[in-house]
Amino acid sequence: MQDNENAVVVYPCSRLAGEIELQGSKNSVLPIMAAALLKKGITVLENCPDIADVHAMAGLLKLCGCRVEYTDHVMRIDASDASNGILDSEYSSKMRASIILMGGCLGRFGRFVMPPPGGCAIGKRPVDFHVHAMRSLGAHVISEEGGIDAEVGTEGLTGCNIRLPFPSVGATQNILIAAMRARGTTKIYNASLEPEIWDLCNYLRKLGADIKGEKTGSITIMPPDKICSDDVRYTIPADRIVAGTILAAVAGCTGNVYIPNVDCDRIKSVMKYLGAHQASYGSGVVLNTDRRKRLECVISTGPFPEFPTDMQSIFLSLMAVSGSFCIMEENVFDTRFNTAYELNKLGADIRIEGKLAYVYGRRQLHGGTVTAGDLRGGAALVLAGLFAAEPVTVRGFEYVQRGYENLPENLCRLGAEITECGIV
Repeated sequence: MQDNENAVVVYPCSRLAGEIELQGSKNSVLPIMAAALLKKGITVLENCPDIADVHAMAGLLKLCGCRVEYTDHVMRIDASDASNGILDSEYSSKMRASIILMGGCLGRFGRFVMPPPGGCAIGKRPVDFHVHAMRSLGAHVISEEGGIDAEVGTEGLTGCNIRLPFPSVGATQNILIAAMRARGTTKIYNASLEPEIWDLCNYLRKLGADIKGEKTGSITIMPPDKICSDDVRYTIPADRIVAGTILAAVAGCTGNVYIPNVDCDRIKSVMKYLGAHQASYGSGVVLNTDRRKRLECVISTGPFPEFPTDMQSIFLSLMAVSGSFCIMEENVFDTRFNTAYELNKLGADIRIEGKLAYVYGRRQLHGGTVTAGDLRGGAALVLAGLFAAEPVTVRGFEYVQRGYENLPENLCRLGAEITECGIV
């Protein structure tokens, strides 16, 4: 257990209601920050979430030689003098997304060294796809125990055709970024379709790239002769996983919520299980319910547009109080059911068999103390506290802060009661 572990106490909640605008997307901003290394100039990111992973990535960019400033959800990255592609373990061990710096560092500096990456303990996430892709582009890469030592020869990177064995989000992002500094066209087959790929492509277009097919699974990227040196501004879209978390909380507590700044096309696979719908009076999503959502379903996680693995543990909390039998199938990460054992401490009846979780839904959970082991699992335990009959203490809340900006405060704005315990 970490010395700086903190905790929150979540009190039972029977109704959530109100309007709430969401933070920028964690999974969109991190690769765009990494891509900012490509240009010898300034990138300004608006609606940049104030979360631990963003500040860790800022630390990595500073290590690369960037000047980074952050004020009121606006990040200014000046990569004019960036020159270093050798990372240390202080920041890279804290977050999995450090691997996304590989493409930018190889393209800009011709060198990338990274110790084994960190992040949440949600299963095996090998860097093999990244390594194979960079080798295909012409880099010499040594990979041991997840660490990377890579360099580019005097001829630089060369565009090529790359077929991914699995539509990996991170590998697709790394290829796109590296391809910006390659000679010739790069084509990615079986590319990720996730909305975060759309966002990265939109940013790279601002740098001068000609990109086609990011919503088809086959992406073609033609890099510019020279990357744009003018200042670039980009607004980070709302976080679709945070949107799903808020909607799941309302579905479990009852009530109504309006989220005006989320793109419904990004969360359709979540909305359909909750009865949420696109707002008729503008953009965004609405959920209005006077009874706890009764789920009787089998949900399988998968690449977009399928049900997101990041919502799996959050839905386990909702299934646990659905009063019905549900099945969750996890097809992306192999140990992402760890949260189920913490939910069972609160009276849930969840039985794990391989990649399947059989959930025998109760009507309510009881109080107790549970410990988060990863980002989304921590958010799931916070929601479980809302659904319980007595207060629930969630330890390891620092995991939640990696990806959620003020989750307790946002839920309290809708009517919840959550207090911080500080260090425990």
